[in-house]
Amino acid sequence: GLTSSYSMDDEREREKKNIVAIYNKADHYYHIEKDYYRAIELYKSVAEQNLDIWVANWACYNLGFCFQKGLGVHIPDYNAAETWYSKVNK
Repeated sequence: GLTSSYSMDDEREREKKNIVAIYNKADHYYHIEKDYYRAIELYKSVAEQNLDIWVANWACYNLGFCFQKGLGVHIPDYNAAETWYSKVNK
C-alpha cells in the first residue's frame, strides 16, 4: 500500500501559504473594495499567528495605519496604532 510521508516542515509550509492567502484577501478588501473593517479582521488574524514571515510584519504595519487614519474603526486610535506599529520586525 501507499504510505504517506508527513513532516512538520510540510505542515509549516502549508500554514505559511494559508497565512499569505489570508493576507492577500485582506489586501483585496483594503485596496480594491475599500472595506477596511473586513481588512482589519483579516490583518489581525495574520498578525496574531506570530509567524516570522513578511506578511506578519505587513499586517501589523497595515493595522497600525488603519487605526492611525481611522480606517475601519469609528475614530482614529493612536494607542492601538502605536501598539501595532511596535510589533513590526519583532
